[in-house]
Amino acid sequence: MTGLPKLAVCGSGNAGLSIAADSAFKGFAVRLFELDSLNGLIRPIQDAGGIEVTPTSETTSGRTGFVALEKATTDPEEAVAGADVIMITVPAMYHAAFFDAVAPYLCDGQIVLFNTAYWACLRLLPRMRSLPAKIILAESNIMPYAAQRDGGNRVHITRYKRNFRVAALPGRESDHVFAILRQVYSQFEKVETVLDIDVASGGNPAMTAPMTIPMAGLYFDRFRGGKLGAMATSMGSRLLNAYDADRERLARLLGSERFESQISYYCGTYGYKGDDMAQIMRKSDTIDWYATSDYVKQLIDEDLVYSYVPMVRMADSLGIDLAATRAIVEVLGIMLETDYWGMGPTLEDLGLAGLNLTQVKNLLMTCDPNATS
Repeated sequence: MTGLPKLAVCGSGNAGLSIAADSAFKGFAVRLFELDSLNGLIRPIQDAGGIEVTPTSETTSGRTGFVALEKATTDPEEAVAGADVIMITVPAMYHAAFFDAVAPYLCDGQIVLFNTAYWACLRLLPRMRSLPAKIILAESNIMPYAAQRDGGNRVHITRYKRNFRVAALPGRESDHVFAILRQVYSQFEKVETVLDIDVASGGNPAMTAPMTIPMAGLYFDRFRGGKLGAMATSMGSRLLNAYDADRERLARLLGSERFESQISYYCGTYGYKGDDMAQIMRKSDTIDWYATSDYVKQLIDEDLVYSYVPMVRMADSLGIDLAATRAIVEVLGIMLETDYWGMGPTLEDLGLAGLNLTQVKNLLMTCDPNATS
């Protein structure tokens, strides 16, 4: 590859528009792809020929206003042809739909990056293995921006994140992937394997579930929503710390030296300060942001199904009991009348069933659990 990598951005929501627009401002050739079933979302961008970033947005390019895209399309073949990196920018429950849409048109050497991890690479590994093309899967732990689509072809970027991690599957390709993605975002930090993302980094930092439990009756019963920052409690922080301790134990067993607590992540990424997550949230710029109960439920569902459940199941298979993480899943399942265990990926889904620790490590680095080198 010579010159800047060519990007295909999948998903025309808050994250997709932000990534596509800011990357185009920086000189990248960008094609924006949306599923045909959601063509109404992309039509305003097609009609305008690009995206409008609001004047008060915080961008990594330092630019705002209108920016043209190379293409906005619902044709997956057109979207990924010649792309070096295909970014899947949608929530975890839609990862597979977008991957399946573009998969028949992928070519050797292309990188498919899931911008929020949620065990995406392991969940999609069976699909990758069925392809004739030799592609590389990769994932990051967080979207680059906090943003809101502002109607039509407009997006408002509240802020960009100061740090996020990336790894490839197989892990032996992480150096190569990092060298390419670092050209797009200097904030990328390389880690060795995807479990340095999913476990050591907490995947998409999944703090909503434990922080919600002490206030669940208000969010879901009395007020049907609330201000997640202003209503944060020390009890929620203690649950979050227990979840972090579980993650750290599993990360150590896996040989990862890249554990990062939720507090460290938020302080480093946003510049927040405080002794616990409740203090941090109550002092943050999100203190007055109101979330509906439906939105809080969506955040919890995504975190538990695609982060907590697979982590507990992997730990069980390796002989570690993640008691706090398991309890958070159980309690919220009861409160919200939701079968999170039934919804979450199994070890078979992740390709981890029956593997010992050595085989898991081999799988992460080579995609072959029985590799000898």
